[in-house]
Order: sequence, then C-alpha cells, then structure tokens
Amino acid sequence: MSFKSDVKRWTNKAKRIENAIARDVALTVTEALVDGLPEYADVNGSPVDTGFFRANWRVGLNAMPPMGAEGVAADNSAVVALGKAGDVFYIVNGVEYGPYLELGRSPQAPSGIVGPTAAAFRGTVDGVTEKP
Repeated sequence: MSFKSDVKRWTNKAKRIENAIARDVALTVTEALVDGLPEYADVNGSPVDTGFFRANWRVGLNAMPPMGAEGVAADNSAVVALGKAGDVFYIVNGVEYGPYLELGRSPQAPSGIVGPTAAAFRGTVDGVTEKP
C-alpha cells in the first residue's frame, strides 16, 4: 500500500463516519419529537389524544417535505437514510393545532415539543457522537 492510498482510505472512512453521525442525529431528533427522550425530563415527545399529531411528523432532505396533514405515519427513517453530512434535514409537522401544543396546551407536553427537544439537542449530539 502506498501513502496516497492509505490517506484515501482514511479519508473515505472519515466521510462514512461523518455521514453516519449526521443520519443518526437526524433520526434521534425525529424520534425525540415523536416519542420523547427518557433521559430528559422535559422532552416528552408528541402528546397523544388520537395519534393524528404524532403521525404527522415528516422529514425532508434538503427541502421541506409536503406539509399536508395525513394522519398516517411517514417512513422518516427511509428519508434520513439517504442523507449525508452537509445535508439539511427538515423535521416538520403540518397539523394546524401544532403551535398550541408547542405553547404547552397539552398536559402531556406542558413545556412544548420542539423547544425542549432543541434545548436537549446538544446532549443528543454528544450521545450520538460518543457511540462506539
């Protein structure tokens, strides 16, 4: 093996790791918005009455996903799997009463959904990047 090929192999490995971290962070944040993060008391995830709001989280890759409220859970992991480092992962919910839930109008998420998840985001990134 030459030095040049060793550097190329190392660079390719570093890119694969970087891409895996980007995908893992995007999926972890999406899951936190839906289900919450047990390790953070304020990150309760989406409140559930009928399940309509919880089912309407959508991930878009480098573009906003369609915002229609469908009531059917999307396969967000399939979208995230296509991403790589440097991509923009849009995580949105188009349900019209979402802003009220974010303001804490549900006793299941009295601190909101996105705000507490964003506050815990730094810890989420640290947890993902520390995985073996």
